[in-house]
Amino acid sequence: MKIGNNELELQIDDNNQSVSIRALLDKLFQNEEASRESKALLKEFGNFYLPTDPELIGEIEKQPVKSQVSRRLRELLYGLKVPFDRQAHSYYDVESLQIIDEISGLEFNILCLKDYEKC
Repeated sequence: MKIGNNELELQIDDNNQSVSIRALLDKLFQNEEASRESKALLKEFGNFYLPTDPELIGEIEKQPVKSQVSRRLRELLYGLKVPFDRQAHSYYDVESLQIIDEISGLEFNILCLKDYEKC
């Protein structure tokens, strides 16, 4: 397989039909250029994203409400876990009792975290 200036050759020993996936990955990510191209191909053709890739958010937005990903995001939000940590919110240090009472009055339904159908 040849991609740009990089070439990947895979030889299979007739006596040993197994292919070392580790050796293949080492070759794909052997240097910065090969690594960049491999990551781009994985993203384009396999929908594999690095956790630090901002484009991942676009894919997360497409998740159905009942998916495991959506459920886990709701759990992160409810627990104010990173990336929803309190310090990330502009109102994390609110001290006004009126605002706190209004927020409490929203009565977040904890059941929505576990099973969307119970909401």
